[in-house]
Amino acid sequence: GFLCGEWLVYKECLFEENPFATSERPRIQTESNSEARSRAGLYWDRFISQCIRTTSTLLETRWITLDNVEDIDPSVVQSIPAVAILTILADSVNENRLEKEGLKWSIDGTVCKKCDVPLSDGITSCLWPKVAKLKRLLLANKKHLESENSIELLKAMLCANSEEDTKELSDFLRQSSELVKKNGSKNNEIQSKVIDLVFAISRVKPYRDRMSQIFSNEYGVEVPDI
Repeated sequence: GFLCGEWLVYKECLFEENPFATSERPRIQTESNSEARSRAGLYWDRFISQCIRTTSTLLETRWITLDNVEDIDPSVVQSIPAVAILTILADSVNENRLEKEGLKWSIDGTVCKKCDVPLSDGITSCLWPKVAKLKRLLLANKKHLESENSIELLKAMLCANSEEDTKELSDFLRQSSELVKKNGSKNNEIQSKVIDLVFAISRVKPYRDRMSQIFSNEYGVEVPDI
């Protein structure tokens, strides 16, 4: 690898490996590494906001518990960003007016075009190909994702990663058993790619520096079982 500002950029992050690169290598860098890193910070802030909203939603559906969140249980450390990623990309895929490589941040309505991505930032240039690959996979299965039940099932599968799932999550998965059988291979591939991206994100400093915001947020008191 080589140093790009303060970040170590590996071979897979080079120009040739970037699926959004233009056909000619740019000769002049129009944005400094620090400027790109500053813009990338806005992406991370939006992602953390999406993770917080995702946590609230998962608590409301009781697919995760408040104890899991407060204890920073490994199961939710994985499932919360995974569901957040799926939410962002599914919203982007189902937004017909969005260009193929674009992202829609439903958390604040921001639309990110291909040309907006701060690829001069080393970490972004490493992670973006994974995001692009996952979005292409979702685009290839767009008809499958147009069904709200299919998206919810994928979210449930991403949450079903602990020794004992909540009753509500188990019930949902059991009620969706026919859909699980019908789209098993597609769902497994998408789930695998999302988790792979979560593992990559969880290793980088911008996310790790912000992750505590997810688990220290005040989500209120769980409603007791009736």
